[in-house]
Amino acid sequence: AVMLAAAPAIVVANDPAGSWLAYTIASNPGAGKILSMNATTVVPSNPAQNGASPAFWPGIEPSPATNILQPIVKWVGFQWQIWVEYFQWSNFYDYQSPAVNVNAGDTIFTSVSYVPANNSYNMLVLSKSSGQTSTANIAVQTGKTYVDAYLVVEHQPQSCSQYPASGSIVWTDISVMWENGDVRTSQAVPGSATALNWKAHTYQDMCNTKGEVLPNGNVEFTWST
Repeated sequence: AVMLAAAPAIVVANDPAGSWLAYTIASNPGAGKILSMNATTVVPSNPAQNGASPAFWPGIEPSPATNILQPIVKWVGFQWQIWVEYFQWSNFYDYQSPAVNVNAGDTIFTSVSYVPANNSYNMLVLSKSSGQTSTANIAVQTGKTYVDAYLVVEHQPQSCSQYPASGSIVWTDISVMWENGDVRTSQAVPGSATALNWKAHTYQDMCNTKGEVLPNGNVEFTWST
């Protein structure tokens, strides 16, 4: 008998990643690709204790969630920084733009916008406090269509004191436009036709981290410190 070698296993992975503590997702079935997503936040207070790398970000993904475009606000052990990042689960490719130092209390604007001329997305993260930016243009992988919007809290601490002492972060002025022209915003009355239909999930939680859509349409993540 001829023995045939077993075919190598194909590992299929996607988000949510095991590093996600909590997230919200907004879908719009039948609306086509996302053309833009904007969101603003204020950098939270420094952690009381170093040793962790909490990250907070909006982003867009296909469904299944295999490719992430994400402007990031992250504590890097000694300093808050912002940059934009692209991660591709199929081959674990990761791109990060140059990081910009920011401080607790700085206002951060984020944007992801589709470029039809070359089927790509522009990403931007801007400190309104300093005027500094970090940007990138990322080509859309063949066969991928970005349809879902996310807000995420990522990277588990060893101790809750390694998360920002303020215990919360709020995303405001959120807007998402889909290909069919449908625009959903955080300024709309929650539950109305123009409101974002966020669904909140707790995932690999620590410190009782959770997301909530506030009565004014903003999205807040809270945690115990």
